[in-house]
Amino acid sequence: MKKFGMVFLAFSAMLSLLWHWLHSAAIVRVNTAQWSKYPFQVHFIDVGHGDSILLICEGQAMLIDAGMPFWSKTVRKYLRLCGIESLDYLVCTHEHWDHAGGLRGIVEEFPVGRIYAPVRRAECVAKGYFNGFAEAAEAKGLQLERPELGSVWQLGGAEVKVVGPVDYTPAPSHVENNHSIVLRVTYGDNSVLLLGDSEKYAHEAMLKSGLELKSDVVKVGHHGIRQDKEFYEAVAAKYAIVPGANMSKSRSADIEKYLRGAGTELWLIREAGSVVCAGDGYEWTVSKSGE
Repeated sequence: MKKFGMVFLAFSAMLSLLWHWLHSAAIVRVNTAQWSKYPFQVHFIDVGHGDSILLICEGQAMLIDAGMPFWSKTVRKYLRLCGIESLDYLVCTHEHWDHAGGLRGIVEEFPVGRIYAPVRRAECVAKGYFNGFAEAAEAKGLQLERPELGSVWQLGGAEVKVVGPVDYTPAPSHVENNHSIVLRVTYGDNSVLLLGDSEKYAHEAMLKSGLELKSDVVKVGHHGIRQDKEFYEAVAAKYAIVPGANMSKSRSADIEKYLRGAGTELWLIREAGSVVCAGDGYEWTVSKSGE
């Protein structure tokens, strides 16, 4: 019976990888005429079960993660469609391959100003993908920098602030997820909180930190898995973006139900595809990227 279970898991994993490979070849659509009117744009790119977020503000660009390795081409095409020729900042939230896997292709194709990551070398199961990205960056003369809690940098007229992790030392469980780099980005009255794969352990620490967390838009942590409802109550977002494919649907159902009940407008990447939140410093416009 145990052998059957292992075979079933292996078969399921192979089917998942096949689905991702086929889906990554899908047509990429961005309504650049619509979104270029806004000075501040946050693009949540559909990379299946993974994360990739492009922020554009007044001529500067920052990319956060790039999904699994075979999604790198999709992300690179998306960047080109948005008119991106270089990146001022590249952020790898943590070492897992559904976030770091596609980053090597990014640094090999696009000039990058600075790179932020929680570690310089990975020790997790899929460490080869992160370490390959780190080596490609170093070959370009770039160093991976670990940002400190509370540090700030400018992206055009937007302010980017590190609000997590509170501590990079190992968490008691799900270590890499809970040392995800968490950013709060503000542009005028617009605010967005980007949680990487952070979970309840990291959320509790952020709540105690005293840093501002309340935001108009929140990118839900870890595809909606192992999330803390009290944390989202404090964030009090009007819009919530949930990345991830159908494989995480059942595991994210609890936080999705909570957010809907709280009156949050929910955008599920698995249903909508890529989503854009565009701000003018006052209000947000949220829609599918191709519309």
